[in-house]
Amino acid sequence: MIASPNAGYFLLDGSGAAHGQPGPAGSDHIERTFAEYFKSAGIKTVSLPMGGDSDHGTFLEAGIPTGYIFTGAGGNKTEEEAGWYVLP
Repeated sequence: MIASPNAGYFLLDGSGAAHGQPGPAGSDHIERTFAEYFKSAGIKTVSLPMGGDSDHGTFLEAGIPTGYIFTGAGGNKTEEEAGWYVLP
């Protein structure tokens, strides 16, 4: 879903630090790897709660470390977040 009208850089909260629901062991490492990359590129990210509502759900159910970058197809950004992702 790269061409979302609600585009942004949303990362799954693998550690559970932001939303209180950690993923399987190793999910925190996936989240941290993505977060560090985007921070180094000067791109802000938004944390999403761990959940199984997409392709990754079966991995979660099987206890496999899970992480992803979500581009924002569903839901709406806050007004502040919308300002972060404006094209120059």
